[in-house]
Parts: sequence; structure tokens; C-alpha cells
Amino acid sequence: MSNGGAGDSLGIIETYFERLLAGDREALRTMFAPDVEVHYHGPEGLVPWFGDYVGVDGYAEFTRRVNEHVSHFAVDWERPVVDGDTVVLFGRGVWRLAATGRDVHADTTNVFRIRDGLIAEYRVYNDTAAFAEAFGTLHR
Repeated sequence: MSNGGAGDSLGIIETYFERLLAGDREALRTMFAPDVEVHYHGPEGLVPWFGDYVGVDGYAEFTRRVNEHVSHFAVDWERPVVDGDTVVLFGRGVWRLAATGRDVHADTTNVFRIRDGLIAEYRVYNDTAAFAEAFGTLHR
């Protein structure tokens, strides 16, 4: 399967979020290239899931860490920016921490790169300080 253009790239990402919200982990695994790279930007150790992950099993470890610490999340996406095989989403979200029930309100940017109809790269940029403060790892 080949990436046929901007509409296809956006459609893949829309399907990704549908499956993510439905909790369909097995269907999610089929959406990633075997060598997918996940980069959740922020200093490792500051927040439990910040870091770099490689491969479908790496993606699964990333989501396991998030699910271990976040009981609920919702993101309002403002608009997608699509450039061929790259989709950038800007949004504002709320994440509820499982241990404390505390909500984190933060801006987020997600960048996806599609290769051969599969997600080959997933980068997340968010308000690192908001998450670190909620986890108590931000030292002033």
C-alpha cells in the first residue's frame, strides 16, 4: 500500500485516533511500520512516558506507560496541517493523573510521518512544565 497523498495521510491519523479512543490495541498495532519511532519530547525521568521508543513493541511500551499514569484524556484539535506524508496536529487537552486525580491542562502538538500507508514516526511536543508540575517533578 502506498501513501497516495495528503488526504490519505490525514485519514490514517483519523483512524489512529478512532482506534486509540476505542482502546483497540490490536488494531492500533497494525497501523505502525515495524521500525516506527515514537518521540515524546521532554527530559527522561521528568514524566514517566517521556522518551524515545522504537518499533511496534516500543509503541506498546509507550502506551502502557501512559495508561499506567493517565486515567482519562481528551484533546480538542484545532486544525490539521498536512504536507504529503506528514500530518501536524495542534490542540489543547486535559489529562487526568491516575494516582492523584489531578488534571493537567496543556497545549500539545503531534507530528506524524506516514510511510507506505503506515505510521513511521510519531512525535509529541507539549507543555512539559505542566506535566512535571502535576507529577511533582518540577523544581523551582
